[in-house]
Amino acid sequence: MTEAALSQTLVTRVPDEAPATPTPPAPTAEAAPPTSKAAAERSATLDANLPTGTPTPTAEHREQPTLGAFSITPLAAWYMDVVIGISPELVMLALPGAWLGVALPLIGSAQSYLRGVLMGRRVTAPTYQAMLINLLVLAATLAVGVWQGWPGVPLASGALTVSQIVETAFLAWSVNRAS
Repeated sequence: MTEAALSQTLVTRVPDEAPATPTPPAPTAEAAPPTSKAAAERSATLDANLPTGTPTPTAEHREQPTLGAFSITPLAAWYMDVVIGISPELVMLALPGAWLGVALPLIGSAQSYLRGVLMGRRVTAPTYQAMLINLLVLAATLAVGVWQGWPGVPLASGALTVSQIVETAFLAWSVNRAS
């Protein structure tokens, strides 16, 4: 999908008193993607809970599988090229970033669990210390990468992953120390 086509699929919500923004024409019955009644209800519920001004993707995009399921397999390039529809140049740029960021959901879950343990023990200072450590490691990694001239997407994804791992390690150490 081209950038222009993607921008046409996003609808910006505006307050009632603001002038309406143009929206793409409604799809015809032949062009509409098949969706279940449950998916349509889920979509309506999600849209109703979004704050004003939030771009909302169409139901077609909500139904697509996530990139994380494919990013560590050879299917990643196919997914980006065929399903998402980005150019081969962008695929080659995005793949290393997807590979480096594949662990982020797992790391985030571990962080949430460890923060919960610390909160349950009423030891909150390490939570804020871990965030500061994350920020410092992220800034240092990005600075070194820019100084070395590393490519932007892998650098950003790798730096974020490294900083999250360091934060998680600090939180785990803090939980162990607090027991």
